[in-house]
Amino acid sequence: MPKRFLPYSLMVVLLLLAAFGFAFRLYTNPINTLLVIGLAAIVLFFVNQYLKTGRFMPNARTPKKPTEKAASKTAKRHSHTPRKQYPFQVIEGQKGKAKNKEKVKDGNFPQ
Repeated sequence: MPKRFLPYSLMVVLLLLAAFGFAFRLYTNPINTLLVIGLAAIVLFFVNQYLKTGRFMPNARTPKKPTEKAASKTAKRHSHTPRKQYPFQVIEGQKGKAKNKEKVKDGNFPQ
């Protein structure tokens, strides 16, 4: 008997029993069953919206203060941004320049 057969068969049996129980409950008491399913769907919808936006109502808007966007946009624009100073910078020096000059004078070009 394969190792995957037992867990797979148990899952299929549980799903079949759940489907049979749902169909039986829907047949015996359809209004109550549909009411419970509808309420669960509404609760899940509001929980999902709250987790996404932080608000329960998806289209509920808070009153916004009037802002001065035109004045702030023109005041904040710069022709160029200043260069950020990093603590580590490359310092150019004379290392290796004397050797390259000698090779060029001899006719041996550096590679």
